[in-house]
Amino acid sequence: MQLLYFIHKIRRKYRQFLKRCWHLAERFVGDIIYDRRCDAWACAAIFFLFPISTLFRIVVFLRRQFYRFHLFRSWKLHGCNVISVGNLTIGGTGKTPVVEMIARELSRGGYRVAILSRGYGSAKSSIFQRICYALRPGGAGKSRVVCDGKKILLSAKISGDEPLMLAKRLKSVVVIVDKNRVRAGRLAVEKFACNRLILDDGFQYLKLKKQLSILLIDCQNPFGNGHLIPRGILREPIGNIKMATHIFLTKSNGIDGENLRAVIAKKGGSEIPILECNHIPVFLQCVGGETVLSIGELREKSVVTLSGIANADGFEAFVADAGATIVHSQRFADHYAFSLRDVVKMCANAIDMGAKMIITTEKDAARFPPRQSYDLPIFFLRIEIQIIDGQEVFDHLVRQS
Repeated sequence: MQLLYFIHKIRRKYRQFLKRCWHLAERFVGDIIYDRRCDAWACAAIFFLFPISTLFRIVVFLRRQFYRFHLFRSWKLHGCNVISVGNLTIGGTGKTPVVEMIARELSRGGYRVAILSRGYGSAKSSIFQRICYALRPGGAGKSRVVCDGKKILLSAKISGDEPLMLAKRLKSVVVIVDKNRVRAGRLAVEKFACNRLILDDGFQYLKLKKQLSILLIDCQNPFGNGHLIPRGILREPIGNIKMATHIFLTKSNGIDGENLRAVIAKKGGSEIPILECNHIPVFLQCVGGETVLSIGELREKSVVTLSGIANADGFEAFVADAGATIVHSQRFADHYAFSLRDVVKMCANAIDMGAKMIITTEKDAARFPPRQSYDLPIFFLRIEIQIIDGQEVFDHLVRQS
Protein backbone atom coordinates (compact mmCIF):
# COMPACT_ATOMS: atom_id res chain seq x y z
CA MET A 1 0.00 0.00 0.00
CA GLN A 2 2.82 2.38 0.83
CA LEU A 3 4.41 1.66 -2.54
CA LEU A 4 1.13 2.42 -4.37
CA TYR A 5 0.71 5.63 -2.42
CA PHE A 6 4.31 6.62 -3.26
CA ILE A 7 3.75 5.95 -6.99
CA HIS A 8 0.51 7.93 -6.92
CA LYS A 9 2.28 10.83 -5.22
CA ILE A 10 5.10 10.81 -7.78
CA ARG A 11 2.60 10.75 -10.67
CA ARG A 12 0.69 13.68 -9.19
CA LYS A 13 3.88 15.71 -8.71
CA TYR A 14 4.93 14.88 -12.29
CA ARG A 15 1.57 16.05 -13.68
CA GLN A 16 1.75 19.24 -11.65
CA PHE A 17 5.27 19.86 -12.97
CA LEU A 18 4.17 19.35 -16.59
CA LYS A 19 1.15 21.59 -16.05
CA ARG A 20 3.35 24.30 -14.60
CA CYS A 21 5.86 24.04 -17.48
CA TRP A 22 3.05 24.27 -20.04
CA HIS A 23 1.62 27.27 -18.24
CA LEU A 24 5.00 29.05 -18.25
CA ALA A 25 5.49 28.25 -21.95
CA GLU A 26 2.08 29.67 -22.80
CA ARG A 27 2.80 32.80 -20.78
CA PHE A 28 6.14 33.26 -22.57
CA VAL A 29 4.64 32.85 -26.05
CA GLY A 30 1.78 35.17 -25.06
CA ASP A 31 4.30 37.84 -24.00
CA ILE A 32 5.98 37.53 -27.41
CA ILE A 33 2.73 37.70 -29.36
CA TYR A 34 1.50 40.76 -27.47
CA ASP A 35 4.96 42.41 -27.46
CA ARG A 36 5.12 42.48 -23.67
CA ARG A 37 8.80 41.42 -23.60
CA CYS A 38 11.86 42.84 -25.34
CA ASP A 39 14.74 41.00 -23.62
CA ALA A 40 17.31 38.69 -25.22
CA TRP A 41 15.08 35.61 -24.88
CA ALA A 42 12.23 37.44 -26.61
CA CYS A 43 14.50 38.56 -29.48
CA ALA A 44 15.74 35.00 -29.95
CA ALA A 45 12.16 33.70 -30.02
CA ILE A 46 11.12 36.35 -32.56
CA PHE A 47 14.01 35.31 -34.82
CA PHE A 48 12.55 31.79 -35.02
CA LEU A 49 8.85 32.75 -35.01
CA PHE A 50 8.95 35.27 -37.85
CA PRO A 51 9.64 32.74 -40.67
CA ILE A 52 6.94 30.46 -39.24
CA SER A 53 4.54 33.40 -39.34
CA THR A 54 5.42 33.99 -43.00
CA LEU A 55 4.81 30.33 -43.81
CA PHE A 56 1.49 30.48 -41.97
CA ARG A 57 0.44 33.49 -44.10
CA ILE A 58 1.06 31.43 -47.26
CA VAL A 59 -0.94 28.49 -45.92
CA VAL A 60 -3.87 30.77 -44.99
CA PHE A 61 -3.85 32.32 -48.48
CA LEU A 62 -3.77 28.94 -50.24
CA ARG A 63 -6.54 27.56 -48.03
CA ARG A 64 -8.83 30.48 -48.88
CA GLN A 65 -8.08 30.00 -52.59
CA PHE A 66 -8.76 26.26 -52.46
CA TYR A 67 -12.23 26.93 -51.02
CA ARG A 68 -12.79 29.78 -53.46
CA PHE A 69 -12.11 27.57 -56.49
CA HIS A 70 -13.96 24.57 -54.96
CA LEU A 71 -10.88 22.40 -54.55
CA PHE A 72 -12.05 22.05 -50.94
CA ARG A 73 -15.76 21.44 -50.46
CA SER A 74 -18.12 23.75 -48.55
CA TRP A 75 -21.42 22.34 -47.28
CA LYS A 76 -24.79 24.08 -47.29
CA LEU A 77 -27.37 23.14 -44.66
CA HIS A 78 -30.93 23.30 -45.93
CA GLY A 79 -33.81 24.59 -43.84
CA CYS A 80 -31.74 27.04 -41.83
CA ASN A 81 -29.66 30.20 -42.01
CA VAL A 82 -26.09 30.23 -40.72
CA ILE A 83 -24.72 33.35 -39.02
CA SER A 84 -20.99 33.33 -38.34
CA VAL A 85 -19.42 35.42 -35.55
CA GLY A 86 -15.63 35.54 -35.55
CA ASN A 87 -12.50 37.65 -35.60
CA LEU A 88 -9.17 38.12 -37.35
CA THR A 89 -7.17 37.79 -34.14
CA ILE A 90 -6.73 35.22 -31.39
CA GLY A 91 -8.94 35.90 -28.37
CA GLY A 92 -9.87 39.06 -26.56
CA THR A 93 -12.44 40.70 -28.87
CA GLY A 94 -15.45 40.08 -26.61
CA LYS A 95 -17.02 37.53 -28.92
CA THR A 96 -19.09 35.60 -26.36
CA PRO A 97 -21.34 38.53 -25.28
CA VAL A 98 -21.97 39.37 -28.95
CA VAL A 99 -22.96 35.76 -29.70
CA GLU A 100 -25.28 35.88 -26.69
CA MET A 101 -26.89 39.16 -27.83
CA ILE A 102 -27.57 37.86 -31.35
CA ALA A 103 -28.90 34.51 -30.11
CA ARG A 104 -31.19 36.24 -27.61
CA GLU A 105 -32.66 38.57 -30.25
CA LEU A 106 -33.22 35.75 -32.73
CA SER A 107 -34.86 33.64 -30.03
CA ARG A 108 -37.16 36.55 -29.12
CA GLY A 109 -38.08 36.77 -32.80
CA GLY A 110 -39.51 33.27 -32.66
CA TYR A 111 -36.63 31.40 -34.27
CA ARG A 112 -35.31 28.08 -33.01
CA VAL A 113 -31.64 28.93 -32.40
CA ALA A 114 -28.56 26.76 -31.97
CA ILE A 115 -25.02 27.87 -31.16
CA LEU A 116 -22.29 25.73 -32.70
CA SER A 117 -18.97 25.97 -30.86
CA ARG A 118 -15.60 24.34 -31.28
CA GLY A 119 -15.30 24.03 -27.51
CA TYR A 120 -11.85 25.45 -26.76
CA GLY A 121 -10.46 24.14 -23.51
CA SER A 122 -12.79 21.14 -23.35
CA ALA A 123 -11.45 17.74 -22.42
CA LYS A 124 -11.09 14.97 -24.98
CA SER A 125 -13.82 12.43 -24.50
CA SER A 126 -13.15 8.74 -23.93
CA ILE A 127 -14.89 5.99 -25.90
CA PHE A 128 -17.24 5.41 -22.95
CA GLN A 129 -18.13 9.12 -22.82
CA ARG A 130 -18.80 9.21 -26.56
CA ILE A 131 -21.25 6.32 -26.18
CA CYS A 132 -22.96 8.20 -23.33
CA TYR A 133 -23.26 11.34 -25.48
CA ALA A 134 -24.76 9.32 -28.33
CA LEU A 135 -27.41 7.86 -25.98
CA ARG A 136 -28.43 11.28 -24.65
CA PRO A 137 -31.20 13.29 -26.35
CA GLY A 138 -29.81 14.56 -29.63
CA GLY A 139 -26.43 12.96 -29.08
CA ALA A 140 -24.56 11.73 -32.13
CA GLY A 141 -20.96 10.85 -32.89
CA LYS A 142 -18.51 13.32 -31.42
CA SER A 143 -21.03 16.16 -31.12
CA ARG A 144 -21.56 17.16 -27.50
CA VAL A 145 -24.94 18.66 -26.66
CA VAL A 146 -24.24 21.13 -23.88
CA CYS A 147 -27.85 22.35 -23.73
CA ASP A 148 -30.88 20.91 -25.54
CA GLY A 149 -32.89 24.12 -25.16
CA LYS A 150 -34.38 22.95 -21.87
CA LYS A 151 -31.58 21.95 -19.54
CA ILE A 152 -27.79 21.87 -19.29
CA LEU A 153 -26.34 18.40 -19.91
CA LEU A 154 -22.56 18.78 -19.61
CA SER A 155 -19.93 20.33 -17.35
CA ALA A 156 -17.31 22.91 -18.32
CA LYS A 157 -14.62 20.21 -18.37
CA ILE A 158 -16.44 18.35 -21.13
CA SER A 159 -18.01 21.26 -22.99
CA GLY A 160 -15.51 24.09 -22.52
CA ASP A 161 -16.06 27.30 -20.56
CA GLU A 162 -17.62 29.51 -23.25
CA PRO A 163 -20.31 27.02 -24.41
CA LEU A 164 -21.32 26.35 -20.79
CA MET A 165 -21.51 30.08 -20.06
CA LEU A 166 -23.75 30.61 -23.09
CA ALA A 167 -25.91 27.64 -22.11
CA LYS A 168 -26.43 29.11 -18.63
CA ARG A 169 -27.34 32.52 -20.01
CA LEU A 170 -29.59 31.25 -22.83
CA LYS A 171 -31.70 28.44 -21.43
CA SER A 172 -33.95 28.14 -24.52
CA VAL A 173 -31.07 27.99 -27.03
CA VAL A 174 -29.44 24.74 -28.14
CA VAL A 175 -25.66 24.69 -27.62
CA ILE A 176 -23.56 22.03 -29.37
CA VAL A 177 -19.80 21.50 -29.21
CA ASP A 178 -17.98 19.84 -32.10
CA LYS A 179 -14.88 20.66 -34.14
CA ASN A 180 -16.88 19.52 -37.16
CA ARG A 181 -19.50 22.26 -37.28
CA VAL A 182 -21.14 20.74 -40.37
CA ARG A 183 -22.00 17.64 -38.34
CA ALA A 184 -23.09 19.77 -35.39
CA GLY A 185 -25.31 21.85 -37.68
CA ARG A 186 -27.00 18.78 -39.12
CA LEU A 187 -27.66 17.55 -35.61
CA ALA A 188 -29.20 20.90 -34.64
CA VAL A 189 -31.48 20.92 -37.70
CA GLU A 190 -32.51 17.27 -37.72
CA LYS A 191 -32.85 16.53 -34.00
CA PHE A 192 -33.77 19.93 -32.56
CA ALA A 193 -35.56 21.52 -35.56
CA CYS A 194 -33.33 24.62 -35.40
CA ASN A 195 -33.72 27.12 -38.23
CA ARG A 196 -31.05 29.63 -37.18
CA LEU A 197 -27.47 28.50 -36.48
CA ILE A 198 -24.85 30.78 -34.94
CA LEU A 199 -21.33 29.67 -35.74
CA ASP A 200 -19.24 30.71 -32.74
CA ASP A 201 -15.71 31.71 -33.81
CA GLY A 202 -16.53 30.87 -37.42
CA PHE A 203 -14.76 33.47 -39.58
CA GLN A 204 -12.01 30.97 -40.47
CA TYR A 205 -14.41 28.01 -40.71
CA LEU A 206 -14.99 27.63 -44.45
CA LYS A 207 -16.51 24.14 -44.58
CA LEU A 208 -19.96 25.52 -43.79
CA LYS A 209 -21.60 28.06 -46.08
CA LYS A 210 -22.92 31.12 -44.27
CA GLN A 211 -25.64 33.63 -45.03
CA LEU A 212 -24.05 36.26 -42.78
CA SER A 213 -20.45 36.61 -41.62
CA ILE A 214 -19.95 39.01 -38.71
CA LEU A 215 -16.39 40.10 -38.00
CA LEU A 216 -15.44 41.53 -34.59
CA ILE A 217 -12.56 44.00 -34.29
CA ASP A 218 -11.28 45.13 -30.89
CA CYS A 219 -10.90 48.94 -30.90
CA GLN A 220 -8.31 48.77 -28.11
CA ASN A 221 -6.02 46.35 -29.99
CA PRO A 222 -7.43 45.82 -33.49
CA PHE A 223 -4.56 44.01 -35.23
CA GLY A 224 -1.76 43.71 -32.68
CA ASN A 225 1.69 44.18 -34.22
CA GLY A 226 0.37 43.38 -37.70
CA HIS A 227 1.98 39.92 -37.85
CA LEU A 228 0.26 36.57 -38.16
CA ILE A 229 0.61 33.92 -35.47
CA PRO A 230 2.89 32.78 -33.95
CA ARG A 231 4.73 36.15 -34.26
CA GLY A 232 1.57 38.22 -33.78
CA ILE A 233 -2.11 37.82 -32.94
CA LEU A 234 -3.55 37.78 -36.47
CA ARG A 235 -5.11 34.56 -37.73
CA GLU A 236 -5.12 35.87 -41.29
CA PRO A 237 -4.11 39.04 -43.17
CA ILE A 238 -5.96 42.28 -42.42
CA GLY A 239 -7.08 42.44 -46.06
CA ASN A 240 -9.47 39.56 -45.43
CA ILE A 241 -11.76 42.07 -43.71
CA LYS A 242 -13.57 42.26 -47.05
CA MET A 243 -14.81 38.68 -46.55
CA ALA A 244 -17.23 39.90 -43.83
CA THR A 245 -20.84 40.95 -44.40
CA HIS A 246 -20.95 43.00 -41.17
CA ILE A 247 -18.30 44.43 -38.85
CA PHE A 248 -18.69 45.02 -35.10
CA LEU A 249 -16.16 47.35 -33.48
CA THR A 250 -16.03 46.09 -29.90
CA LYS A 251 -14.73 47.78 -26.73
CA SER A 252 -15.27 51.13 -28.42
CA ASN A 253 -15.07 54.41 -26.54
CA GLY A 254 -16.73 56.27 -29.42
CA ILE A 255 -13.47 58.02 -30.37
CA ASP A 256 -11.06 55.41 -31.77
CA GLY A 257 -13.76 54.06 -34.08
CA GLU A 258 -13.25 56.77 -36.70
CA ASN A 259 -9.59 55.91 -37.27
CA LEU A 260 -10.45 52.23 -37.43
CA ARG A 261 -13.21 52.86 -39.97
CA ALA A 262 -10.61 54.54 -42.22
CA VAL A 263 -8.35 51.47 -42.01
CA ILE A 264 -11.28 49.18 -42.80
CA ALA A 265 -12.22 51.27 -45.84
CA LYS A 266 -8.62 51.22 -47.05
CA LYS A 267 -8.54 47.42 -46.80
CA GLY A 268 -11.62 47.01 -48.98
CA GLY A 269 -14.39 47.20 -46.39
CA SER A 270 -15.87 50.58 -47.30
CA GLU A 271 -19.25 49.06 -48.24
CA ILE A 272 -19.56 46.81 -45.18
CA PRO A 273 -22.11 47.92 -42.52
CA ILE A 274 -20.30 48.80 -39.29
CA LEU A 275 -21.64 48.79 -35.73
CA GLU A 276 -19.83 50.09 -32.64
CA CYS A 277 -20.43 48.57 -29.22
CA ASN A 278 -18.95 48.60 -25.76
CA HIS A 279 -18.69 46.03 -22.99
CA ILE A 280 -20.12 47.17 -19.67
CA PRO A 281 -20.01 45.43 -16.27
CA VAL A 282 -23.53 44.98 -14.87
CA PHE A 283 -23.18 43.07 -11.60
CA LEU A 284 -21.12 40.66 -9.49
CA GLN A 285 -22.26 37.11 -8.78
CA CYS A 286 -20.88 34.66 -6.27
CA VAL A 287 -19.05 31.71 -7.85
CA GLY A 288 -21.06 28.56 -7.17
CA GLY A 289 -23.90 30.54 -5.59
CA GLU A 290 -26.78 32.88 -6.32
CA THR A 291 -25.64 35.95 -4.34
CA VAL A 292 -25.59 39.04 -6.57
CA LEU A 293 -23.91 42.35 -5.72
CA SER A 294 -23.97 45.67 -7.50
CA ILE A 295 -20.79 46.99 -9.11
CA GLY A 296 -20.81 49.74 -6.48
CA GLU A 297 -19.87 47.16 -3.83
CA LEU A 298 -16.32 47.19 -5.24
CA ARG A 299 -15.72 50.82 -4.29
CA GLU A 300 -12.72 51.23 -1.96
CA LYS A 301 -12.47 47.45 -1.47
CA SER A 302 -9.14 45.62 -1.58
CA VAL A 303 -9.44 42.78 -4.09
CA VAL A 304 -7.37 40.22 -5.97
CA THR A 305 -8.19 39.63 -9.64
CA LEU A 306 -7.91 36.10 -10.99
CA SER A 307 -8.14 35.36 -14.71
CA GLY A 308 -7.31 32.76 -17.34
CA ILE A 309 -8.27 34.56 -20.55
CA ALA A 310 -6.36 35.70 -23.64
CA ASN A 311 -6.08 39.35 -22.59
CA ALA A 312 -6.98 40.34 -19.04
CA ASP A 313 -6.23 44.07 -19.39
CA GLY A 314 -9.87 45.00 -20.07
CA PHE A 315 -11.21 42.87 -17.22
CA GLU A 316 -8.78 44.35 -14.71
CA ALA A 317 -9.58 47.86 -15.97
CA PHE A 318 -13.29 47.23 -15.28
CA VAL A 319 -12.49 46.28 -11.68
CA ALA A 320 -10.20 49.29 -11.17
CA ASP A 321 -12.69 51.71 -12.76
CA ALA A 322 -15.36 50.47 -10.34
CA GLY A 323 -13.26 51.92 -7.50
CA ALA A 324 -11.64 48.73 -6.21
CA THR A 325 -8.04 48.61 -5.03
CA ILE A 326 -6.34 45.71 -6.81
CA VAL A 327 -3.67 44.42 -4.42
CA HIS A 328 -2.63 41.63 -6.79
CA SER A 329 -3.52 40.39 -10.28
CA GLN A 330 -3.04 36.68 -10.90
CA ARG A 331 -3.08 35.74 -14.59
CA PHE A 332 -3.14 32.22 -15.99
CA ALA A 333 -3.02 30.99 -19.58
CA ASP A 334 -6.18 31.18 -21.71
CA HIS A 335 -8.72 28.43 -20.84
CA TYR A 336 -6.56 27.35 -17.88
CA ALA A 337 -8.11 24.40 -16.04
CA PHE A 338 -8.24 25.49 -12.38
CA SER A 339 -7.75 22.80 -9.77
CA LEU A 340 -9.12 22.98 -6.23
CA ARG A 341 -5.53 23.34 -5.06
CA ASP A 342 -5.07 26.43 -7.29
CA VAL A 343 -8.15 28.18 -5.93
CA VAL A 344 -7.50 27.32 -2.27
CA LYS A 345 -3.91 28.53 -2.58
CA MET A 346 -5.08 31.74 -4.25
CA CYS A 347 -7.56 32.36 -1.42
CA ALA A 348 -4.83 31.92 1.20
CA ASN A 349 -2.49 34.29 -0.66
CA ALA A 350 -5.27 36.87 -1.08
CA ILE A 351 -6.05 36.79 2.65
CA ASP A 352 -2.35 37.35 3.42
CA MET A 353 -2.41 40.39 1.10
CA GLY A 354 -5.37 41.87 2.94
CA ALA A 355 -7.92 41.33 0.15
CA LYS A 356 -11.63 41.23 1.04
CA MET A 357 -12.66 39.25 -2.04
CA ILE A 358 -11.42 37.68 -5.27
CA ILE A 359 -12.85 38.89 -8.57
CA THR A 360 -12.73 36.66 -11.64
CA THR A 361 -14.35 36.51 -15.07
CA GLU A 362 -17.53 34.61 -15.87
CA LYS A 363 -15.64 32.30 -18.24
CA ASP A 364 -13.10 31.49 -15.54
CA ALA A 365 -15.88 30.87 -13.01
CA ALA A 366 -17.25 28.14 -15.30
CA ARG A 367 -13.93 26.29 -14.93
CA PHE A 368 -13.72 26.48 -11.14
CA PRO A 369 -13.95 23.12 -9.34
CA PRO A 370 -17.35 22.62 -7.67
CA ARG A 371 -17.34 23.64 -4.01
CA GLN A 372 -19.92 25.20 -1.73
CA SER A 373 -17.68 27.91 -0.32
CA TYR A 374 -14.08 29.11 -0.10
CA ASP A 375 -12.08 30.82 2.64
CA LEU A 376 -12.59 34.13 0.83
CA PRO A 377 -15.64 35.29 -1.17
CA ILE A 378 -15.12 34.82 -4.93
CA PHE A 379 -17.31 36.75 -7.39
CA PHE A 380 -17.35 36.86 -11.16
CA LEU A 381 -17.97 40.02 -13.17
CA ARG A 382 -20.97 39.83 -15.49
CA ILE A 383 -20.32 41.70 -18.76
CA GLU A 384 -22.94 42.68 -21.33
CA ILE A 385 -22.94 44.47 -24.70
CA GLN A 386 -24.11 48.04 -25.19
CA ILE A 387 -24.53 49.34 -28.75
CA ILE A 388 -23.25 52.92 -28.93
CA ASP A 389 -23.50 53.49 -32.69
CA GLY A 390 -25.35 51.53 -35.37
CA GLN A 391 -28.49 50.20 -33.69
CA GLU A 392 -30.17 50.30 -37.10
CA VAL A 393 -27.39 48.05 -38.45
CA PHE A 394 -28.09 45.49 -35.74
CA ASP A 395 -31.88 45.65 -36.25
CA HIS A 396 -31.42 45.11 -39.99
CA LEU A 397 -29.01 42.24 -39.32
CA VAL A 398 -31.58 40.47 -37.13
CA ARG A 399 -34.30 40.96 -39.78
CA GLN A 400 -31.92 39.79 -42.50
CA SER A 401 -31.09 36.67 -40.53
